[in-house]
Amino acid sequence: MGIGSESVSAIRGARGHTGQRSWVRSIPTDADVTCPTLHMRACPALVQPQRFPARLPVGAFINQRYLVEGYLSSGGFSDVYRSFDIETGQRVALKVLKFIGGPDLQRNAEARFALDAASAARIEHPNVVRILACHQSMELHLPDSDASAHYRRLFFAMELLEGHTLAAELAHRGRLAPGRAARLVLGCLEGLAVGHLLGIVHKDIKPSNLFLVHPDTERERLTLLDFGVARVADSDQAILTSPGDLYCTPRYGAPEYLKNGEVQPAVDVYQMALVLAEMLTGEPVVQGQGIFECTLAHLQGVEVPTALHATAFEQPLRRALDRDPQRRYPDAGAFLTALRWRTAAIRCGEVDASG
Repeated sequence: MGIGSESVSAIRGARGHTGQRSWVRSIPTDADVTCPTLHMRACPALVQPQRFPARLPVGAFINQRYLVEGYLSSGGFSDVYRSFDIETGQRVALKVLKFIGGPDLQRNAEARFALDAASAARIEHPNVVRILACHQSMELHLPDSDASAHYRRLFFAMELLEGHTLAAELAHRGRLAPGRAARLVLGCLEGLAVGHLLGIVHKDIKPSNLFLVHPDTERERLTLLDFGVARVADSDQAILTSPGDLYCTPRYGAPEYLKNGEVQPAVDVYQMALVLAEMLTGEPVVQGQGIFECTLAHLQGVEVPTALHATAFEQPLRRALDRDPQRRYPDAGAFLTALRWRTAAIRCGEVDASG
């Protein structure tokens, strides 16, 4: 279903640029929900909200379409709500941009929020969260009100994932069995490889940005979330960053990015290797908490955890964690191929992780 005639391309080709990709996916939107970094028409600055609730209550009705059923989570830029879409008859997750601050801060947050939706929308793969519709204004009817209020508030609807983050899995249950970890990471690398082919580098892969869907079932998979700091090839992202700005979690930051801001698909390879090692051992490879401590550890070079030495994972992890990105697997597809070959027997349950 959706909005029919109001459906437009989620990503528009660069004005005046050649080589525009023809396989870009279209998603419904009630207006040009835009992202300057992707050469789309810039949205006006978000205005100061008037009495916008700090958290949307159960029963709130949005754009005469979405009925809020509950709060799910919160991040630095947004809140996420479980909702029912009366147009499609499906339950969805609504990601709603917060009010961050002054005009410049808000424009930056708005651009990153649009980048999150637009980047994920381009990657059609079950291991990347699916974007369903984007909206740049909100008509909000609260359950205790007789009238609706209108706000300039970006939000988008995405598939509702059942499960929990990888961070929660590791916190509550510890390390994963080798075969299970390999299967989950291989699926995630497939989705990431599609993004790399499209010129999209996630740049902030960590357990809290990976969602374990249908855990402990045959349908279990690991899904990539939050493309809000992604780097998109052939796009102008100067509006999003200032010299010296870094957008990643230091514990999972690639050394070349932490040192000079260099972003290539090898950044994602490094981060996925850190996550895989943590899944297998139950402990982060870099133990530091502060940005300087973590940065120093990455710049000096991290080692494959001792517990993974002489296992099928050692060699792929050793290359993926190389301090020099030129010696790393160049992209997720190359890492995927190596890891798939090395772990075939483990995933089939024929042997343990050693050997």
